[in-house]
Amino acid sequence: MSQVKGENQGMLRGEVLAVPKLSHHNHGVDYYLVPFRVPRLSGAEDVVNLVVSQPQAELWQPGNWLEVGDRLRLEGRLQSRQYHKMVEGERQTRTAYEISIMNLLPQSEEES
Repeated sequence: MSQVKGENQGMLRGEVLAVPKLSHHNHGVDYYLVPFRVPRLSGAEDVVNLVVSQPQAELWQPGNWLEVGDRLRLEGRLQSRQYHKMVEGERQTRTAYEISIMNLLPQSEEES
């Protein structure tokens, strides 16, 4: 993410890989994860999860304007959260790192 303003805000460009999937609830709000492919300058790619709230997730529903394969430019912030996973009968605490969308930005003509 390139620095835009503030200490934890940046801009990403990439491609939507799937429709939002319900992740968790917090303070009565549903949050969804959207896998997002982001190219590196080296030519490699990373896949990061975007965190979107219910109103943002509705943009990806059938008949709305965002679809799998769309290229997006967005402002967001890096966040982490802990969750528990059972592995071979043992409860493990894990940390997920995600990008919380703050603003969807228009693509420039050369990015389309």
